Amino acid sequence: MKLINKLNKKLPPLAWVATINGEITELVHGEHIDVKENFFVEGAWSGEFNKGLFANAEWFCGTGGGIENKEILFSTPTHVTYGLYIFKKENVIFVSNSLYLLMAFTGLKMDSEYAGYEIDLNSIRKGVDKYTKKIRVLENGKVVYVKVIYYANLRVGSDGQYNVENKEISTPFKNFKDYYQKLMQAMIMLKDNGADKNRNKQYGVVSTISRGYDAPCCAVIAKKMGATTACTFSPKGKHKEDCGDKIAKKLGYENIIVRDSDIYIKNENYLEAEVVCTGELGSEISMASFYDVFNGNIVLTGERGDSIWDRNEANPNDRFIFESRDASLGSSERRLWVDYISCPLPLFGATAWPSITKISNSEEMKKWSLFNNYDRPIPRRIVEESGVLREEFGVKKQGAGFSYSYDWKSRIIKRMSKKTGEDFNNYLKKNKKFHLFSSLFFLFKVRDIYLSRIGLHKSSSKDFSEIENTTVVRYLVPWAGEHMINRYKNAIEEQ
Repeated sequence: MKLINKLNKKLPPLAWVATINGEITELVHGEHIDVKENFFVEGAWSGEFNKGLFANAEWFCGTGGGIENKEILFSTPTHVTYGLYIFKKENVIFVSNSLYLLMAFTGLKMDSEYAGYEIDLNSIRKGVDKYTKKIRVLENGKVVYVKVIYYANLRVGSDGQYNVENKEISTPFKNFKDYYQKLMQAMIMLKDNGADKNRNKQYGVVSTISRGYDAPCCAVIAKKMGATTACTFSPKGKHKEDCGDKIAKKLGYENIIVRDSDIYIKNENYLEAEVVCTGELGSEISMASFYDVFNGNIVLTGERGDSIWDRNEANPNDRFIFESRDASLGSSERRLWVDYISCPLPLFGATAWPSITKISNSEEMKKWSLFNNYDRPIPRRIVEESGVLREEFGVKKQGAGFSYSYDWKSRIIKRMSKKTGEDFNNYLKKNKKFHLFSSLFFLFKVRDIYLSRIGLHKSSSKDFSEIENTTVVRYLVPWAGEHMINRYKNAIEEQ
């Protein structure tokens, strides 16, 4: 197998698409994809950069591929906040780290009438065995499917055949010391890998921070990795009591970025589409406040800390099964454009989650347990032992972010920038069809949510995540996907 690479500076810095045709793999990529003789990669891992052994690394935050004789081995990260996409046409195989680059490259289109995109894209929350492995798209008006893989390696041969190989699960952690030492070792190696002089771009480290559990823990670990910058939201709105600037000061951060969470509302670049296209219909958009800071850095976030580190977790498992509507995919597309390495810290060693929960409930961790419904002893111990007082964080669970998932048209548009809202409204005028009975049926099933929003019912805690929203929400992902496909098409054509 021979690797031929073609740099396209119009593409996002970290985006790539590979075409495997016989014994030739042609790679089209952005300017910060590292391409060596026998491998290419975006991201960083717990290992030496020059060896390129990310496919079997314990901690890999990125994607890439490597030549192995007559085969090429592609690799996903060792977490599940993004994966790889595959489309086969006759004996030619296309692989990419962006669904929409793959679609633009192969001439595929979104199906504006399909109501299941949000559920399908977020189905990885059901675990690596049960997620929807095919994404419905159109080719010349005909329904076809793009395959998606998570936590796996993809082996493609010159004969046009491929196999998906699941990555190995992590060895159970023995106790807190064992977990913490392995976590720190992996994170230091990740930092060294990202800053390696042999890369075409070196990455620093920044962290998010709040007054909860997960972000302060990220900030402690990031500081030990050499970070000097931490980002937190201003104390207003949903973040009124969640600003982490005082904790950052106590941890010794020199550069503390405090910004409002609604800065995105002034954008004129259809920023919302870059997040919504992933299937996550909201929360990540607020992180746009810090994208200029994230650029060129490994960014530590607390994704899934509410599950992995929860002492009361009822279903710890080794398959990435989470009880939530969304799958934390919000940054999967945007990171490619902003040019940063997304590092969801709590997902380190997550296939050994049962052992992490066991540690959280162990005798040695009682000193750092509150024995209430908001109890995460592991991050509490890490943060308290760094000098932060118990009452300064992890006291009250804060509600942050938002979702369009159960919004109606006017509410969706109101929570978009003016330019984006007008564009989505125009899309609806061109594509929306009348779905009276299916929409009424959906509204009946989830009526408690809507009644609570107008003050006639208390918020429901029921899980409606498997019910297709057939109202205008169904058009959000196709609208956003069309935007991304067109952006990629322009980048391909302009080169």
